[in-house]
Amino acid sequence: MKALPSIAYDAFSGTAKDVTARRVGGRTVLSVRATQSAIVTPSQAVSRNRLSLISRSFRQLSDEEMARWAQLAEQYNASSSIGKGAVFTAHNIFVRLNSNLVMVGGVQRTEAPIGLDNVPGVRLGAMYVSSDEVILESVDEPDSDLRLVVKMSAAQSPGVSSAWSKTVIVSSTEETDWGELDLTDAFADVLGVGVEDGKKYFVELYWVDSVTGFSGQSLQFSGIAGPDPIYGAASGENSRALVRVKHQEDPLDRTYFENFEYELSRGSVIGSVKGIYGWRGSRSNAYVEMDPAVAARFEEQRSYALVRSNRNTSWSINILEIEITDYNDTKRLMVTPTSSQNSYGYDCFDTVAPIPI
Repeated sequence: MKALPSIAYDAFSGTAKDVTARRVGGRTVLSVRATQSAIVTPSQAVSRNRLSLISRSFRQLSDEEMARWAQLAEQYNASSSIGKGAVFTAHNIFVRLNSNLVMVGGVQRTEAPIGLDNVPGVRLGAMYVSSDEVILESVDEPDSDLRLVVKMSAAQSPGVSSAWSKTVIVSSTEETDWGELDLTDAFADVLGVGVEDGKKYFVELYWVDSVTGFSGQSLQFSGIAGPDPIYGAASGENSRALVRVKHQEDPLDRTYFENFEYELSRGSVIGSVKGIYGWRGSRSNAYVEMDPAVAARFEEQRSYALVRSNRNTSWSINILEIEITDYNDTKRLMVTPTSSQNSYGYDCFDTVAPIPI
């Protein structure tokens, strides 16, 4: 944005393109109107359009509704939660809260929320950013109405000290899975490219209340992408007992896994299984070679999970037998359907009770 100094003239009036004349103190002052940058990213275009729609909807409120938003703005200005020097009008706070609500998948409000919300800051154990994964671990979720907003920058040179203005929202509506949030695909979808190891990434996290639109204090950090976490410490033995298979297909057996997960709950004998498992040939069982670090968190065991076919031409149910067994100094996760069915693909989403073997 570039603004030029005003120039005073004796007599002139009207507007020509970006130049406007107005009377000030008995003189005509000629000024250049400030304009937005001509370069607009897709995310900026969406954000500007959303802000414009919300801003215009404020004028459709009743006088009573506007008065309540004005009252909320006075309360907000009197608090210290938004920092010194911040002054909000009824229109400002209406746009701010409703923009947050729309961003996290909530419903836009016409009624001002009553009182002020004390939304907490973000606490988590670690964040990993690498070419293999973008994952938040051990996120402390204080309230089910809160949605975690994650903003990240594209790859920066390791010597860059600040790139907060280049962060974009990569997640605002996803819920964590037992305190973990996998943003690997979300990052690639939003930025259009995966993470590059050895480059620097800037991250900002904050909670938004999906009912009121209030947001909490943000947590900001940066680090170099690679095997070590860019925030927090490696979880080591406290890591989740989780086998995750993004995609695996055996061309000979013609079996496949898609986003398949098998996990044991911490401090419990209960586990869970979710994802897709299937086959396209005569052989219906398959296995996954487990990473040694993951395998160390599992004992040999057997579970049974109820599954549903994912072919609507032949709806059926089946039971998968899931075994973790030692094999030549490694561990394997073996999946076997217990009955023969016409359907060759299954959606898995069940709670299991592992049995030691």
